Amino acid sequence: MKTLSQSKTPHALGFRMPAEWERHEATWLGWPHEVTDWPGKFAPIPWAFAEIVRHLSKVERVYLLVEDREAESRVRTILKKSGANLDAVDFFRVPTDRGWMRDSGPICVRDEAGEVAYNHFVFNGWAKYANHKRDAVAVTKVNQKLKRRVWQPIHNGRRVVLEGGSIDVNGRGTLLTTEECLLSKVQERNIRVSPKRITRKSSANTSA
Repeated sequence: MKTLSQSKTPHALGFRMPAEWERHEATWLGWPHEVTDWPGKFAPIPWAFAEIVRHLSKVERVYLLVEDREAESRVRTILKKSGANLDAVDFFRVPTDRGWMRDSGPICVRDEAGEVAYNHFVFNGWAKYANHKRDAVAVTKVNQKLKRRVWQPIHNGRRVVLEGGSIDVNGRGTLLTTEECLLSKVQERNIRVSPKRITRKSSANTSA
């Protein structure tokens, strides 16, 4: 495993971020546990996630983050009762704050030879929640097992904040995002970074 920051970008090395609809190896999920995200409504949420896993596990692998050994045991029981294919689920005992992996997980890129590597942007809890530090290191912890090549994008000596859910690509050079997601002054992700600079950094790391 090699972490890259100032060296050649994914684009320079022939990597690109595939579109969501392209064939892929697995889907990342974090098992829900933060009850305040569903105030007074948490009880059915694990079963809803189990249903997601059940459908995904029919056709692809599921990379699933759980808090610890005890949590994994509980989750296995729920998934078994829900009819999920446990042979297609890879468990990662990685504590999270919220576990919204679309935003805090790795942003994957792939080259023509099929190598998959990760962009690890900073996750700061959407500049809203103080308890985000475990989510912020989730990529590093899961990669202790997977050992992918990792980039940590930097601008002016500071790592760049970007959530995976704030961008969308078509895999052919186009990236969609909004200034509100990346440059909002209300929930500020990147301080003193211009739209042009954040666009260049995003493009260099996704080939869009």
